[in-house]
Amino acid sequence: MRFNNKYVYRGLSVALAVGLLWLAFRGVNLHELWEGLSYAKPFYIIPAFLSVVATLFLRGLRWWILLSSGGPVPMGSALWASMAGQMVNNFVPARGGDLFRVAYIGRDAQISRMFALGTTLVEGVMDAAVVTLLGTVAMSRLSVIDPWIRFGAVIIALCCLVGVVGIIAAVRLKAPLGRFVERLPIPLRFRGRISEALPRFILGLRGMSHPRTAGAFLAVTCCLWLTAAAYSMLWAQAFALELGLFQALLLNFALSMTQIVPTTPGGLGVIQVLALAVLTPMGFSQAQTLTFILSNQAFVLIIIGLFGFAAIVRLRLDGWELDTNSGSKKE
Repeated sequence: MRFNNKYVYRGLSVALAVGLLWLAFRGVNLHELWEGLSYAKPFYIIPAFLSVVATLFLRGLRWWILLSSGGPVPMGSALWASMAGQMVNNFVPARGGDLFRVAYIGRDAQISRMFALGTTLVEGVMDAAVVTLLGTVAMSRLSVIDPWIRFGAVIIALCCLVGVVGIIAAVRLKAPLGRFVERLPIPLRFRGRISEALPRFILGLRGMSHPRTAGAFLAVTCCLWLTAAAYSMLWAQAFALELGLFQALLLNFALSMTQIVPTTPGGLGVIQVLALAVLTPMGFSQAQTLTFILSNQAFVLIIIGLFGFAAIVRLRLDGWELDTNSGSKKE
């Protein structure tokens, strides 16, 4: 019997999500959980909404900064593509939204998809490095930390180091990599396509080599994560919970692991378990933590879904489809 790897992966993702949700909800008082939801203060919805929209904008702006390192790119295209990609990432495992936004920007802005893919890789590595640094600073200011969170920070920091070294090596070894591709024992047409795409991909990796680009990227990334922390603090206040800045930074670092190491669609199950690992040692009850994180996740998903859907409708109204065979080359 033959199995489709795609369906096997999806089945495992769903099984993992169900198992983790069972662990998260095991022993929880459902009445207390519902009571906590009923105490929500509507006053905080508008500032929380604005905070989420600000993070969406900052993510798109950050990617636009990297894309612009290779030449002029419309900011609007980068923002819409980023929003569409974030929406897809919340429903498709393995960060399929990143490929989606690459296809989107390639068709919308008429730039090389391989160039855009290179910038996406750099963005992911540097974003993980910044949020890990902020999480480490938060851990140094908090006394009670789950050992698994510390272990995760060490592993992600090492992965970021490997990623940075790999990007630098790829940029500096562009010519040897080209010669290596020419010697690959594969059909000539495939070698030709890889040889043609490689320079554009490496050009995308070189974005952070420009001091102005690197400075702007890091500044926007820090603003992004501080805005995300402000949102978490606001959302906690909506449920009469006290969440300090360093607690919010640590929580966001832990939740970012679901994006860095994708497992289940939208991090379902994983997010709940990580939130419990961070917040219960700080004095939050199981019911309070689940009330906070479930409502938080639902609120963010609705906003991302609305903007992502609008981005896809925009593309459809322009009469364009996300094909992968066209698009200008950005040299």
